[in-house]
Amino acid sequence: MASAGLLVSVATIAAIWALFALGLNIKFGYTGLLDFGHVAFFLVGAYTTALLVAPPAETQQFQAYLLGLALPDRLAALTGLQLAGGVGWFIALAVGTAVAGLLGLLVALPAIRLREDYLAIALLGISVIVKRTVQTETWLANGPDALRGYPRPLQGVFPLPGYAVADAAVFGLVVFAFWSIAIALLSREPLLDDGIRSETRWSTVSNAVFAILTLGFGYASALFARRRRQDNGGTPLLAIVAGGALAAALGSGLVAFAYFSPAVLLLLGPLSVFVWGYAGVITCRHFTQVTAREWAIALALASGLLIAFLPGRLVDDGPLGTDGLVPVLVLLGVYVAGSAYLLRNWSRFGDGTNRLSFLGVAGVWVFVIRYFLLDSLDALPDIEQAGGALLENVLFLVSYRGASISDGLAFDYSRFLFALVLGFLTMGYLLAELSVTSPFGRVLKAIREDENVAMALGKNPFAYKVQSMVLGSAIAGLAGGLVAIYYGTLTFRNFDPLFTFFMFLIVVIGGTANNRGVILGAALYWGFVQLSNDAAAALPTGSAAVFSVRVALLGAVFIAILYYRPEGIWGERSIVQGGTEE
Repeated sequence: MASAGLLVSVATIAAIWALFALGLNIKFGYTGLLDFGHVAFFLVGAYTTALLVAPPAETQQFQAYLLGLALPDRLAALTGLQLAGGVGWFIALAVGTAVAGLLGLLVALPAIRLREDYLAIALLGISVIVKRTVQTETWLANGPDALRGYPRPLQGVFPLPGYAVADAAVFGLVVFAFWSIAIALLSREPLLDDGIRSETRWSTVSNAVFAILTLGFGYASALFARRRRQDNGGTPLLAIVAGGALAAALGSGLVAFAYFSPAVLLLLGPLSVFVWGYAGVITCRHFTQVTAREWAIALALASGLLIAFLPGRLVDDGPLGTDGLVPVLVLLGVYVAGSAYLLRNWSRFGDGTNRLSFLGVAGVWVFVIRYFLLDSLDALPDIEQAGGALLENVLFLVSYRGASISDGLAFDYSRFLFALVLGFLTMGYLLAELSVTSPFGRVLKAIREDENVAMALGKNPFAYKVQSMVLGSAIAGLAGGLVAIYYGTLTFRNFDPLFTFFMFLIVVIGGTANNRGVILGAALYWGFVQLSNDAAAALPTGSAAVFSVRVALLGAVFIAILYYRPEGIWGERSIVQGGTEE
């Protein structure tokens, strides 16, 4: 009954698309290159990675493709270590990233001198050519049929914990990734008491809660990192890595020496609750201008949307039959009319909060109701099952070995992929931030604004544009390699040129030239996609129409944002002397 697995799956693909969009943001947001063929580098990275890890084509039935080097199997056989297979995958990802960057270089050299519109058309044509080549040339990557049969990294190790030494090592790496990110996030927030008396009772409570959830040493590491950041202004990587390493050592030791299955709950359970608590604090802080009355109105608006689909959910029990579509459409019509009236007359109902913030609060309520409440309601009147669904959704980093928590706890492969992708997204984000906040990034923005001025100051716009193209394409290639892992099979249909325009939508929603905004945009986009999937599942008929409406709504949202808020939700980050402004 729980949606935890669905959340992890959607979060994983959203993180991959966020990495994909970060590459476009470097090209478009910071340099001003209108790349309509960005998906081509995504495709090249995915297929290159898959072909390097795939077994030889002659060992596969009804498949033909190049390479088939089986890097993970070769390294595992050479070293006698199962973990060496994972190293083979990392090598393949690195090569796929490099090949995508090389393609970006080859494309940039002849095309980068073109004017913006001609450049966009040329790059769109290249993306179509690359896709058609993969589709039609059977010898290259199995042509129109799917490229399948390649292994996924370390899949045989899961679920954890197991009895092998490799299980303890992998579990330690996963714990290190999650805990390091959590400590880094916590160290940046003004929730910690820096030796000064807390200003409010709430800060004292939140400090205590976060200290418990991070088992003390995570909180201490974040506090030390925060103080080091305030002292020297740098990134306190040592404290963050030390806290993550301590958690990883604890987890690995418990699994390796005691086969301690509750180690999963001990180290990942509190961290799951930490994620929800941290997200709640950040959300409340972001919407501080929203009054309690507006929160209540937003709750009513979110509840109305879910109630409108309630007749469709009852169809599974048979009382409404296909006629359930009629009341759903009627309720949706009433809901849309009421929402339009509310927003049109917002000055009468609201307390001064802008409409965009109000809609953001309503979106938060939709997620809370959908994720935490509906699964439990579906499980009623079985109280135990309803409580189990809620518990599993809260402890989303922990999976059950059986039907309930009494059957034992584990860490499954889907959650490992989430940790893997999250780690690569973090590295991609840090690389992008390091690039755009350096003198190199400032030159890119100068070229975007007026390349003649940059040229007058002694900079070569052509060289910088080529470097931007290579960097953005390489990041897209890395995202492609990760999507090859996520899907476990590839087909040319996974790389439609339309995806590039979805990337533009993600960048524009979050804010061009803002890497954090890009990640937010990817989360919002996939949240909308999942909401539309839920809507289609709740309708007895006409599901295909929902997907058509989704594309139309995405186009309408794109136009509305460009017209009403072209800077995006967060807007561009401007670098000023002594710090960064939003």
